[in-house]
Amino acid sequence: MAVGFGGYLWLNQAVYGDAFAFLQIQSSHWFKSLAPPWQGIAGVVGFIGDRDPSRAFMSGWMELAFIALGLLGTVVAAFRFRPSWFVWMAGNWLLFTSTSFVLSVPRYSLTLFPLFAWFALMSRRVEVGVVISLVSLGLLAYFASLFAQGQWAF
Repeated sequence: MAVGFGGYLWLNQAVYGDAFAFLQIQSSHWFKSLAPPWQGIAGVVGFIGDRDPSRAFMSGWMELAFIALGLLGTVVAAFRFRPSWFVWMAGNWLLFTSTSFVLSVPRYSLTLFPLFAWFALMSRRVEVGVVISLVSLGLLAYFASLFAQGQWAF
């Protein structure tokens, strides 16, 4: 991981003349900067009251639901899985939420592999597996249809 991060910083240095140029790019294009998680989460909660129902749903409710799922999965990983899995979950969850403008948490949550192990364990009960499958398929269909229509879907 350190080599990958170092390579990324080196690439920024070579291309932009500043190893941390990505911070300015993130700020100017996506209004993102480092911030405490509660600040980013408060911004997500603020979107819930947006006048545009689509924006309230996507930037508010869906982001918040996946933030909560990631936090719950992190707690489960702490007690159920290897310590390294917990560290992966906690570190990534903090990375997703420690910005001034939280964006794309549903997409980023796909990297939280312990969630899938947890879902598999819960799916030992057939009815739970059916619910997880139906919710997953429903969300996949919804997000894919938005993408196919050229709309933003994380």
